[in-house]
Amino acid sequence: MRGLPGSWRGVRLRGCPVSAYVSGTPARSVGSSPLAPQLLAAPIVSGTAKEGQTLTTSKGSWSNHPISYSYAWEDCNSSGGGCSRIGGASSGSYVLKVGDVGHTIRAVVTASNDAGSAQATSAGVGPVTASGGGGGLQSMAYWLGWEPGTFSEANLPWADLTQVAMFSLEVENGPGLNTTQNTLNDYNMPQWTALLHQHGVKALITIGDNTGGGGGSWGTACNATNQAGFVSNLVNYATTNGFDGIDIDDEDGSQSLSQLEGCVQAITTAAHAAGLTVSSDDDQSIYNSNPYAQNSADASFLDQVEFEFYGYDPANNWNCGTGTPFGTCAFVTQEDKGALGSGIPASKVLLGMATCCGAAQAGYSNLATTGGVVDTSGTVTSIPLGTALTSALPAGDVVLASTGTPPAHYEVFTTSGAASGATAIPITGTVRGSGSFAFPSGSNVQSAYAGPWDCYNLAQYAQAHGMGGSMEFDLQDDYSDYGGSFPCLDQIALGLGLTH
Repeated sequence: MRGLPGSWRGVRLRGCPVSAYVSGTPARSVGSSPLAPQLLAAPIVSGTAKEGQTLTTSKGSWSNHPISYSYAWEDCNSSGGGCSRIGGASSGSYVLKVGDVGHTIRAVVTASNDAGSAQATSAGVGPVTASGGGGGLQSMAYWLGWEPGTFSEANLPWADLTQVAMFSLEVENGPGLNTTQNTLNDYNMPQWTALLHQHGVKALITIGDNTGGGGGSWGTACNATNQAGFVSNLVNYATTNGFDGIDIDDEDGSQSLSQLEGCVQAITTAAHAAGLTVSSDDDQSIYNSNPYAQNSADASFLDQVEFEFYGYDPANNWNCGTGTPFGTCAFVTQEDKGALGSGIPASKVLLGMATCCGAAQAGYSNLATTGGVVDTSGTVTSIPLGTALTSALPAGDVVLASTGTPPAHYEVFTTSGAASGATAIPITGTVRGSGSFAFPSGSNVQSAYAGPWDCYNLAQYAQAHGMGGSMEFDLQDDYSDYGGSFPCLDQIALGLGLTH
């Protein structure tokens, strides 16, 4: 029936009604009312809710003969609320990104015909899980932008890491971003992020105000005049340079808590729409101080929070060690109570530690030296000392390490303790080590609750208490303090179970 003129409309041939064709578009039968599509069954999303996997949506089932379909995808919080459109996601499939981790995802299908269109939304899928090893645990570390040339990115211990943050952009007294204070303009950012991606490591960019307000101000950047432009500039910088996420360093904010919370939420909403993950620093030394005394309002927005507890600072007795097993560390318990009590889920928390700033992780702690050979290929019941203990050693763990920084061989033992002046340490078991080795006389006996060994303890604490992982500050000091290696980071990865 080709070439029927329009005037033939409604003519019966052999008792059959003829459908009209106008400009190649099928028209409805004579006497029918033009109706837009109506939903019969909602679209269904299929696929695995895991970062890097592809979700696919069906069209759903519709009446009134839709002739075209369009698609959108939405990112929602873990309980399926607070949904927002994902920019650029307009096909029937969507590849899950790092910014989707911890969120539920749903599809919106629009069915159209000549009479109009209608939308239908699928049920949410998720929460989306991370693609990293170790059950999704994160090992995050900072490489500080203000020390260019300290080491090459190629030297990073890739197996130890899931995230690296470049620290940092700074806020300005307006909507702009400062890349000069921390010399970020000295780096080829797209090349830097591409290198991390080659090794399966996510790259984050930190935004802070490290001049205490002199070179920028959260209060100004986040006011009613500047906030929209500031947020847009920040997200555009991250996406243009290939970053996977944004780390918000805002504990120095000088504005009201409500204003700062609103700014954090604006950043996360825009970042998630661009497929970026968002983390925030929570300075635990001021967790009960203004202006950022609590994160409860941000808990459903943020993907992770870094607890800036940096280990043992002798001046302030920030002590998760020196003979006290990490599981009973009073300071970490205090930190957890204060911050987790404000509404932050433990699963979003990365427990921080440092190799800088006077923390005990910045150096090995030698208690004594051995007075004879200790062969770890057999059972060890005692460590003879060449120099007596100057103070009592409580029950817990103790490390036997070869000389050198870092030591090529080590073994961590459990001990029932030893008195001041003791010339031998009783050993009750072996915790872990680098393999069988005959430690010669003069080897180092060290505290298991200081130096890189405490990095392991803290990482294990994070894992045992349902936290999302650990964060180290910073890679450059770890590298320079330990002769071109990363022992603290190695012990973090070991404590989290990322390496063996």
